[in-house]
Amino acid sequence: MSVFISYSTKDSEFVTRLSAELVKNRIQVWLDKWEMQPGDSLIDKIQSGLSDSSYLLVVLSNNSVDSEWCKKELNSGLMRELNEKKIVVIPILLDNCKVPLFLQEKVYADFRTDFD
Repeated sequence: MSVFISYSTKDSEFVTRLSAELVKNRIQVWLDKWEMQPGDSLIDKIQSGLSDSSYLLVVLSNNSVDSEWCKKELNSGLMRELNEKKIVVIPILLDNCKVPLFLQEKVYADFRTDFD
């Protein structure tokens, strides 16, 4: 199983910790700072990462819900869900924030009070 993590860079500390825990549990993680190299095409690498991953973990925070990149990544994941007729997007709630409309009916992993 592999996951792509969509997040705001302002939440990097949490995402780095989450990624390390996932890797410890033998889950392959696509994380921009691990996958991107100088000179890479940002759009091509992200598109490839989204397509090749089993799931899209969307870290929802006050920072990410306003991020245009996060919105684009979420839209890609939701389109995959429609096309593949299976769960692709898994929301992770980091802050009390405005959850995007199309994620409001999903059960989320709640990290608002405790990482563990």
